[in-house]
Amino acid sequence: MDQTISVKTKVMLLGFFDDKANMLRESARKAGFLGPIFVLEDNGFLPDDVISIYHYFIRDALGAKPEGKARFFNEIEIPEYWSIEGDNNVATIYDMHRERGKIYYSNHDPLQRRLVKQVDWFSERGIRTSSDFYDKYGILYGRMTYDGEGQEFQMTWLSADQHEVLTQNKRTGDIIWNHDGKMKIYRNLTELTVAVLQEYERSNGVSISDVWYNSLSYPFFVSMIWKGQRVDGDCLFWQEAPRDDIPGNMQLIFDHRTETKKIFIQNLESYQRFIAAGMDATIASPLGFVFNYQKENLGRPEALICTNSDQVEHLEDIGKRYPKIHFHVCAITEMSQKLLRLGKLDNMSLYPSVSMTMVQELFQKCDYYLDINHGGQILDAVKTAYLYNQLIVGIEETAHNREYIAPEHIFTDWEKMCEYLDVVFEKHDLAEELATQKKRGMDESVVTYQKLLLFV
Repeated sequence: MDQTISVKTKVMLLGFFDDKANMLRESARKAGFLGPIFVLEDNGFLPDDVISIYHYFIRDALGAKPEGKARFFNEIEIPEYWSIEGDNNVATIYDMHRERGKIYYSNHDPLQRRLVKQVDWFSERGIRTSSDFYDKYGILYGRMTYDGEGQEFQMTWLSADQHEVLTQNKRTGDIIWNHDGKMKIYRNLTELTVAVLQEYERSNGVSISDVWYNSLSYPFFVSMIWKGQRVDGDCLFWQEAPRDDIPGNMQLIFDHRTETKKIFIQNLESYQRFIAAGMDATIASPLGFVFNYQKENLGRPEALICTNSDQVEHLEDIGKRYPKIHFHVCAITEMSQKLLRLGKLDNMSLYPSVSMTMVQELFQKCDYYLDINHGGQILDAVKTAYLYNQLIVGIEETAHNREYIAPEHIFTDWEKMCEYLDVVFEKHDLAEELATQKKRGMDESVVTYQKLLLFV
């Protein structure tokens, strides 16, 4: 009789791996979570402790951990006489003057640019025929093929020696696993995920009990059918955009028809809207993240602005208004003459085509961030400023990532903003202002996570 005793473990099952999912992972790890983390997303740039469901069997086929590095856009193989032209956003492959491909970059780290995650290939008629997918080791691990109309047809995941390991029919959803000359067919991603979790149990001598998940799609379906004996019950970490109604699958949780016993809402606006919609607050509660702040704010008279546009709200007026504050303006592109001429101000330093080393130095040096540039955000600047404990202020028209800016620090126009800056620039202790900012960012302590997540 087999008397093997398996260790119970919780599993984190992520439907996608974006910034919020990574923050959940980091917070849980800091609080002592040792369980496996799987993501139901095809992603070649995951942290080492996160495993893509699709890549689980590929990882076994690869054997030892690869040692390569992600490819730069100019390291993609192309036919002789073809060329690649790229910028910081995308690269294009040309056959003479005809576009034959597009190269897309990973955004897993805003400080590392032009690392290839996907290459689309086009026919002479300009129809997409296939897409190649690369990982953080520079390995071509997957290929999507398209039909004559450019619609997805089949996705194949490859071993390091380019043999097929998994194949998914995009029309039916069927997934075929090729292993040791045998084939196993799974009808959908839910079945594949359950198979991976069961294989993980066998390989590691553990028993998966509770499921923590962040999506009401496939991870929720897995939670519903998983047969593991629960310890504390499953948990949903809701990270999606605010909405005014309660999703149907979430209502099943409130109706006590699932194994999910707790819902953590990780966006303040979402929580407030759900409460207004009649959400059961005994089951759902707000939960932020354990942030890794990079430095203390010393109230130094150094302010940072990151922009790729020369439309920076009254920058010259602001510079002249505060001669004792040094303003650092950086861009990852060249700067227009409109911006460059502001370098004549003694308290204005400009950094066109800034290096990533200098970007890190500027975030370390400055204690204020002015979110006053029109156009898109670069370098994930607002969140980075938050992590560097910079006091972030902006105006309604230009504020970008508002999850990290206290509403009290966003003003109707630049003059109102300056009235506020008149006060804070004279202060040496910004503890009160930063506490307000951290409350907006949903800052949590490790102890809070340990208590709420019922670690055993």
